[in-house]
Amino acid sequence: MRLEVFINKPEQDANDTPIIFIHGACHSAWCWAEHFQNYFADKKFESHAISLSGHGNSYSCKNIKLKRISDYVNDVRYIASKFDKPPILIGHSMGGYIAQKYAKDHKASALVLMNSVAPIGFYKTLLKLARRHPLKFLKSTLTFNISSYLTNPRIFRDLYFTKDTPKHIVNKYNHLLQDESYMAFLDMLFTRVPKSSFEDLPILVIGGENDKITSQNDIKQTAKYLNAKDVKVFANMAHDMMLESEWQSVADFIIAWLNGIKS
Repeated sequence: MRLEVFINKPEQDANDTPIIFIHGACHSAWCWAEHFQNYFADKKFESHAISLSGHGNSYSCKNIKLKRISDYVNDVRYIASKFDKPPILIGHSMGGYIAQKYAKDHKASALVLMNSVAPIGFYKTLLKLARRHPLKFLKSTLTFNISSYLTNPRIFRDLYFTKDTPKHIVNKYNHLLQDESYMAFLDMLFTRVPKSSFEDLPILVIGGENDKITSQNDIKQTAKYLNAKDVKVFANMAHDMMLESEWQSVADFIIAWLNGIKS
């Protein structure tokens, strides 16, 4: 399996539990390398940011439009199998759903869900997306090309970033987006993660106050479903939290939480 993985290790005194960063739809490992990985390394955390198969420079033997969530879970399993300890999983959006599906059947040390697809599925979110930009959404659905909706420059700014994010920043990241699997979206639409999968697993659920994809109510419902006691909604934050101008506040909160569950 040829997967692109960005590895960032502290120079010394590393935490003995590695992190796997799992990106969301139309992204790849670059979204974690931009800010989070160096910062986490400075705080003594080793991290592995994976480009899911068919994303970034990761190889895929099948067309990306046909990839399933189970394929992406297998990517995470492959990376996790190289560690001596179960990893900490930090997943964003679709990556959060993949992290949940992984943790359902495999050991993890902790789960951090950032603006994650809910464990009960994607249907509420899909309805919101359809209402927000109906013609673009209809076209992407009829052509089985959901990425044409998500990567549209105007829609990307509206859905992923706060209004005060500089235009050149939004444009930079928009140009890094790529195609995504339609089958994976269908998987998230029709399947749910069993409630009983996460007993005794430390879970942090976080979201953004201004997220147009994952609402504050979605965040609270996800936490309730997973019985996660630790929930945080960040003010003036949209969907791509790890790329927003206030990304460090999110990173600091996660790091403090991870250090807290260790002690």
